[in-house]
Amino acid sequence: MSTKQEMVRRLRKSVNGADVMTLTEYQRFMGLSRNTGRSRLKGVPRIYGKYYMVEDLADHMLKNLEE
Repeated sequence: MSTKQEMVRRLRKSVNGADVMTLTEYQRFMGLSRNTGRSRLKGVPRIYGKYYMVEDLADHMLKNLEE
């Protein structure tokens, strides 16, 4: 099982060290279609309506693994 720090590291590496990620970058990282990516990120707060914090994405992804 992945820890939050490992997940954050992987997400940041996929966006060249940035602390934020767009929906498209998340979909590319996860290998998801457009609609699937949107539905999986429901409830995750966005910045300026476009960006997701890498920390929030890691929390959300790990929470969904537990369910």
